[in-house]
Amino acid sequence: MIPIILALASGLSTAFAQACPDGYALNTGTLPQNQTLDWLACPVEEEPTLECATLLVPIDYNDPDAGLLTLPLVRIPSNSSNAKSIIWNPGGPGVSGITSLIGNGASTVLLAGGDYNVLTFDPRGTGFTIPYQCPTVDSAEGSEVPLDDPIGLNASFVTNTNQGELCGQDEYKLGGELVGTAFVARDVDSIAQALGEDGMIRYWGFSYGTLLGSTIAAMFPEKIDRMILDGNINPTDYYHGTNEESVDNVDAALLNFFETCAEAGPTFCPLADATSTGQELHDAFLQILEQVKSGELILSGTTSSGSTVEVGYKELKSLFFSALRGPRNFPEAAETLAILLQGASGGTSRVLRRDEFDPLAAQNLEYDQALSAITCGDWDDIDGTLDDFEKWLGLYLERSQFGGDQLISILYGCATWRVNAREKYDGLFTGIETNTPILFINGPFDPVTPFTSAQNSSSGFTNSALLQTMGAGHCSTAQPSTCVQLKVASYFQTGQLPDVSEICQPNQAAFSGAIIPSTNSTGPVTNSTEGRGVDDDFSAAVANLVNMFDKRDVEYPAMLLEMKRDVKDILRARQASSATNTLIPATCTPTAGGAQSTGSGSSGSDSGGSGSENGAPQLLSNKHIWSVLTVLCISWLGLSI
Repeated sequence: MIPIILALASGLSTAFAQACPDGYALNTGTLPQNQTLDWLACPVEEEPTLECATLLVPIDYNDPDAGLLTLPLVRIPSNSSNAKSIIWNPGGPGVSGITSLIGNGASTVLLAGGDYNVLTFDPRGTGFTIPYQCPTVDSAEGSEVPLDDPIGLNASFVTNTNQGELCGQDEYKLGGELVGTAFVARDVDSIAQALGEDGMIRYWGFSYGTLLGSTIAAMFPEKIDRMILDGNINPTDYYHGTNEESVDNVDAALLNFFETCAEAGPTFCPLADATSTGQELHDAFLQILEQVKSGELILSGTTSSGSTVEVGYKELKSLFFSALRGPRNFPEAAETLAILLQGASGGTSRVLRRDEFDPLAAQNLEYDQALSAITCGDWDDIDGTLDDFEKWLGLYLERSQFGGDQLISILYGCATWRVNAREKYDGLFTGIETNTPILFINGPFDPVTPFTSAQNSSSGFTNSALLQTMGAGHCSTAQPSTCVQLKVASYFQTGQLPDVSEICQPNQAAFSGAIIPSTNSTGPVTNSTEGRGVDDDFSAAVANLVNMFDKRDVEYPAMLLEMKRDVKDILRARQASSATNTLIPATCTPTAGGAQSTGSGSSGSDSGGSGSENGAPQLLSNKHIWSVLTVLCISWLGLSI
């Protein structure tokens, strides 16, 4: 494996002074004028109506000579004639928009009212758009110890410091500089201009997608025609703070878990009994955590593969924090704890969850390097010390007893990061008047993006509105609500903010799945579709929202996979040239009849070939692909070639 930024060792900043070898010419980075997207059918099994396109954008908006970047785009077309387009972002950062939309596209079009195309792309740092990688350092000794122990805190400081220093080295630094949120916001504007519609931005973002959305709205307020932001990050705290606001909902989310458990009763929640309240179950759980932490209580169980695992303090907290992201995780988290407690009290050994839900493998928010590169590159420089780590932990734990040490990993990673984005949005998020007011959506039980962040975000945008949902989990999709989705569709259709005086209830209760009635200021209503003009397809799309952000293997469009093959051909040519001590700078592009693929075992067409293996047409001419993808080769040097 070759580090992904190796091609940049020649440096974009110095490559222009270098001559290109025979068969190559300098890519000046000149953008074609008045680009328009040429959408071509690229069906996959999950989305038979999928269409693909590509768009050229500057790799560095601050340096017009730095070269070009190709953005891969997909869309699900509406059946409506002259439909406008919504740009959809699933969050992250570090998540491919393309693989997230595939399998959800048709239902997303329906939930937007049916009259919009829905398109997405791989933002910088993800998928095929400069996928950022930096090797992960080994955790320092003591990393398994809780952070409120000096040993665990020092281990975290050492690990994060080593990671920041490694990713700040030259071979990784430039890639990290090119993936910041401000550049992605400019990419979104470039997409909107190339759509050939009216140049206005229509956007739907979740989680980190709300941070991207608020940045787009701050940079291009006059171009916002529709914008919905669901599961909100406070942009001021993100860019200029220490992100401690992010934990404000965690304790409420944990209490809500046990209250819904008590309401469901022992039939649906094995932690419940006939008399205990949710508060009592919650307090008992915190006591169990402390007993596990002190070693007074040892929890272990047997996995379905037959191995015995001990579940410590950090694993148990991680298990429950992950469960809080969505109510469909609640029953298994409750069952796991019940099994562990039964084993600790001498009960019969039982299988501890399915293998994929093994507590030791539960997500514990150790974010990958793409998230670090994007988030930390955006933030103000912090340069934290060990004393700062201790001080910040105290601030986080003051705001959340349960979640403070779960989400602080983001701050710790960014406090030791050494790479800044080439452009950072440094304006204020106050008094921003967008062309059309923004609709914010959030709930009080979101463990990652709290309701206070939505309030603070909304307050910075004139005439915006905040819709509250009482669903648990991260974003309104975690516990779907017809009430929410009807307001979403209405906003996209009319551009008018919906009535947000009604607090939307989720359709079904956690644990039991019972139908929940909702109430508003005018009296009781329900989340049923009766009398609301909602058909079965819309209802099915709402119900499927709970699966929207599942991690799953999906088929990448063959047409866009041609980009991957072409890039690998370039890499083979570069590898062959480096073997003869002829270094080809990253900004040199093959000329017609010039360099050809010399690598063996190519799985794709020869460079300059006429089409894909399955007969799909190419999006761009061969000459064009060579010119625009040369810069993209930096993102594929981590491939085996």
